[in-house]
Amino acid sequence: MARVDKEGDLRRDMAEMKGEMLQTVRQSGRRPRFALGCGIVALVVLVLSLFAAAWAFAATGLANVPVLTSVAYHRPEPAHPVAATVTLDLFVSDFLNRVLTARLQQGGGTLNDRSISIDLPEGSFTASLRAALKSNAQTAIDPDRSQVAVDEQGLELYLPLADNPRGSAVTLRLRMETGQDGLTVRVSDLHVGSLPFPDFVTQAVLAPAVQSSFAGFAKELARYATITSVSYAPGAVTLKGDLTVEVLKLK
Repeated sequence: MARVDKEGDLRRDMAEMKGEMLQTVRQSGRRPRFALGCGIVALVVLVLSLFAAAWAFAATGLANVPVLTSVAYHRPEPAHPVAATVTLDLFVSDFLNRVLTARLQQGGGTLNDRSISIDLPEGSFTASLRAALKSNAQTAIDPDRSQVAVDEQGLELYLPLADNPRGSAVTLRLRMETGQDGLTVRVSDLHVGSLPFPDFVTQAVLAPAVQSSFAGFAKELARYATITSVSYAPGAVTLKGDLTVEVLKLK
């Protein structure tokens, strides 16, 4: 009986070992297939990421990317051509001098009517933009071809890149608004070539610089008038408000 029991135990042990070996072989057979699947997914993700990056770069027009540039990039054009006239500060200064002189003459030395309405032409915006670009001694943007066009939606800034054979440009839109902080400007729709940038990038990177540049004009205007409304028409931005200057009467 002892011999029979030992043979039975041996058969059970062999069967268990065989089962464990088969299970190990099955598991080891799954691992390479699983690893291969993960590798293929990672490769696809990498290829798609590289393609997306190449497409985005081609869309900017900063350089020629074979095949992609002809599909992803379209040369940006301004809304319409704008000729530079006098800068905004000269235009506003001349306007205020003429209005104050006329009103004081009408009131016999008293400023009875303080309401104002001033149309800021796109030519003056363009002149101020070009002057600012030239004074900064920057070389990335061509100041002589830069311009500001005005339509019913606001202002379009067209900033062509210097020495770019594909004619790429930076374009963005501005809206002047009134609020508790006085006259401010909102930036949107930033593009480099044909590549649009997300709004959070525009607000984080570009908006502070644009607002800082605009703050000087708004502060200077606030010395003479409080602006209560802003409206837009093709070619000009209309500001309405009230004069705040005090007129001294000479005895």
